[in-house]
Amino acid sequence: MKLSQQRYESLAQAAPVGIFQTDPEGNCTYVNDRWSAIAGLSFDSAQGQGWMAGLHPDDRAAVATEWYEAAQHKRPFSLEYRFQIATGAITWVYGQAVAERDDQGIITGYVGTVTDITDRHLAEEKLRENEARYRLLFQEANDIVLIHPLGTAAQPGQYFTDVNEITCRLLGYSRDELRQMTPLDLIPAEEMAEVVPEMEVLTETGQLLFEKTLVAKDGTHIPVELHAHVFDWQGEPTVLSIARNIQERKTAQAELEERERLFRSTFEQAAVGIAHVSPTGHFTRLNQRFCTILNYPHAELITLAFPDITHPDDLQVDASQVNRLLAGEDNTYSVEKRYIRKDGTIIWVNLTVALVRDHAGEPDYFIAVIKDISDRKADQERLRLALMAANQGIYDLNLKTDRVTVEPEYALMLGYEPNIFSETVSSWRERVHPEDRAAAAAAYQAYAQGETQQYRSEFRLRTQQGTWKWVLSIGKFVEWDAANQPVRLLGTHTDIDEHKRTEIALGNSEARFRQTFAHMGVGMCVCNLEGVFVRVNQRFCEITGYTAPEFVGMSFVDITHADDLADDLAQKGHLLQGQQNSYTLEKRYIRKDQTVIWVNLTMSLLRTADGEAQQFLGAIEDITARKLAEAELQTLNRSLEVRVAERTQALANANASLYVQAETLHQTNQLLTLVMDSIPQRIFWKDRNFVLLGCNRRFAQDLGLTIESAIGKRNLEFLATPDETTFYNSCDRQVMDSGEASLHTIETRRRSDGLVVHLDTSRVPLRNSEEQVIGLLGCYEDITQRRRLEANVQRQLQKEQVLSALVQQMRRTLDVQETFRLAVNQVRPLLGIDRVLVYVLNPDRSGRVIAESVAPRCPSLLGRSFPPTTISPECFQNYASGKVYSVADAKRGDLPSCIALFSKDIQVRAKVLMPIVEHGSDQVWGLLIGHQCDRPHSWQPWELEFLRQLSQHLAIAVRQIHLYDQLQQELHQRQQAEQALRASEARLQAVTDSVNACIAYLGSWIE
Repeated sequence: MKLSQQRYESLAQAAPVGIFQTDPEGNCTYVNDRWSAIAGLSFDSAQGQGWMAGLHPDDRAAVATEWYEAAQHKRPFSLEYRFQIATGAITWVYGQAVAERDDQGIITGYVGTVTDITDRHLAEEKLRENEARYRLLFQEANDIVLIHPLGTAAQPGQYFTDVNEITCRLLGYSRDELRQMTPLDLIPAEEMAEVVPEMEVLTETGQLLFEKTLVAKDGTHIPVELHAHVFDWQGEPTVLSIARNIQERKTAQAELEERERLFRSTFEQAAVGIAHVSPTGHFTRLNQRFCTILNYPHAELITLAFPDITHPDDLQVDASQVNRLLAGEDNTYSVEKRYIRKDGTIIWVNLTVALVRDHAGEPDYFIAVIKDISDRKADQERLRLALMAANQGIYDLNLKTDRVTVEPEYALMLGYEPNIFSETVSSWRERVHPEDRAAAAAAYQAYAQGETQQYRSEFRLRTQQGTWKWVLSIGKFVEWDAANQPVRLLGTHTDIDEHKRTEIALGNSEARFRQTFAHMGVGMCVCNLEGVFVRVNQRFCEITGYTAPEFVGMSFVDITHADDLADDLAQKGHLLQGQQNSYTLEKRYIRKDQTVIWVNLTMSLLRTADGEAQQFLGAIEDITARKLAEAELQTLNRSLEVRVAERTQALANANASLYVQAETLHQTNQLLTLVMDSIPQRIFWKDRNFVLLGCNRRFAQDLGLTIESAIGKRNLEFLATPDETTFYNSCDRQVMDSGEASLHTIETRRRSDGLVVHLDTSRVPLRNSEEQVIGLLGCYEDITQRRRLEANVQRQLQKEQVLSALVQQMRRTLDVQETFRLAVNQVRPLLGIDRVLVYVLNPDRSGRVIAESVAPRCPSLLGRSFPPTTISPECFQNYASGKVYSVADAKRGDLPSCIALFSKDIQVRAKVLMPIVEHGSDQVWGLLIGHQCDRPHSWQPWELEFLRQLSQHLAIAVRQIHLYDQLQQELHQRQQAEQALRASEARLQAVTDSVNACIAYLGSWIE
């Protein structure tokens, strides 16, 4: 008995759970060390009713009540409650106790266990928090969310089990009403035929994305884009459907189709020639005006390429500009060139070309717009001859790039060959006489500050021969940027060495005429068939002096000069009768202030697809300046000399002020650059062709570049793969095309060092002063570390859930086979591998698979036995010492021969073998094994650690079973010993009774 009691106490001390004993009144008589560690009470403190002091105050009444109820109803005590130690730390436990009885069935005390379930409670609390979070997301979603059983193609109508709040609001039903309905109740009759095919696809693939119409309670039809996904809920296939209202998108599509129709009408009936040209130079689409300008039939011209009709002397320049577009160096170009018409005559046109690229950023086609400028060229030729006679040269200065375009006379004036002469602001400054540089700069400043009406300065220039020549430079700003800062200066240089006064007047007049003629605005208007204005642009308003709202209800008759009205009406009549497609005439308009202006009017008739007249489309150019040019030139010649001195001084003052402004702007730019380079976000901005216009230093560093080397590159030049390029081009294009910001989009990208990072990216459209989208501004933040932490937390939660389920199973039952089955079924989905099994080992190294979870494509090994040769003595010994074998690829690496042969035998490519060593010994009970059958698998540290923890829990389960069996044997032996002792005591009592009887008999006999 003493030996049995000692063994019992040894088992109790070694047990992983707390063990206690009480007398029948609940007074503690024994606790093991594990119980003391859990409760925070020593052995002595727990004696008697002292164990109650360790209970959480809120749980003492519940424990006492359950203890009393268990005793009254003669059932085992079972309850989850808390211990609280002196520091305030709380431990959740699962307590169990059963009564101990003597041979007569009388309760002699209670024996019980407490198991630490704190981790499980924390995991359950986390699970409840997650469930609450997901429920909040479900209810607050902006899209319709519907949940219902999957059903079958024969019975697709299954009642909704849950819907979110937005569903009720949009459809007009209450949640209770929807739970009495099926998806078929929300689908219009005309779409019912599609239900069965859609159901079959959803059942087969598990998900489906399609457009559908939902019918609200009031009969309203709501078009939606519906994404259905099948998932398992409590063992039943269930459908989660998310429906997004696409009414606005449908409306936008209809508007897009209407805009496309209007574009086709405008293209075909435009007053300028328009053509689409393939990257090889062949025409793919032409409007009638293009054919008319070149005097070709459409059927013949469409078979040609642009070199076929280009003048040989202009072909090289045109081809060079095309190559710049293809290389991405320019977005558009405009050039004046000559075409050869079908009859052999030469015509001058103003050609504007833009390149359209496809979604991958590759050249798709060119858009070419031509306008007949033969008359203007004739005027220019007369002007050029006049300039030659007057010894003048024209220059065109780009203030942003410092590039200067000059006419040949400019170079010839200084003794240079025009074809090799180039001019910049720097080279011009070096050519100016040192004594004249300050005066020239002052004249420019005076003009820039508005103190003079034009730039005018006299200075000496060094010729190619080294001599000095006096010139008169006159110029004006002709173009401004969105900030109203001048970007272009157009002017003339006049040789005034001999004919200073006369040629100043002529040069200035010619310059003003060129500026007025070359930079005229074009006004556009749309009128209905009665001539009432429907729409006008800003330039039209500027020309006529009216605002756009004032044109509402007005007719073109209201602003047409009376002497020109009859001709205009006659031409419109010809359009309506189909006698011509468009007409051009010069006429007079009466402005709002009653002044009369001359305009060049081009009018076209827009027709519907059926040929029905719809609207007039008109374009006007203000030609008043041209009409009054001669009179204005005479006036300017008389007043020019008087104003020279005043304007020269004003330009000097303006130049000084401009220098101060430029210095301030430079300092502001430096501060902005410092701020952008100091913030953690990456900032970038691009144009509509995905060309990087600027970025901060962190953005460039992510690309492995400097800011200077990054600018000018496209997505395809710094992204790792074509798929990434396509994705980012699509994201950029979406923002620029829609004009709407895209905020906090989660993206992935491969950095220059090969690392894949996760980015939180926002993009907003960049607009010019006319609210046109000209590019985008973006920023992103690297959230890779955050995503990794979230993945680790999720993975840890899954691991804890598996371990918690295993502990629960171990607590509920001593059936080790069920515990192993639960373990392998939980672990395989978590690791994402093909097979997880438990392999029990015999002392002779033979073994058998007793539990298995396996993918459908792999053969099952459950119940299969393997001979002792499967595991070598060396490996068996290594398993006993806790060695783990992890094989990433059985076809590679130096492996023990038994592992290599065993892997080949069962067709396993990668495996991990984790020994299950009995607790407190080096005896190997078996192996926990993971397999990847068809491909290598790199075993991650967290996978190995998780399998190690799981093997330890399985070892504890095995140990518990062994301890329980051993305890049962000890109790059986104790019962047998007690029975033997009672039999011995009975025999002794019988002998004693016999002896006493004999003694009594002898006593009486002696007497």
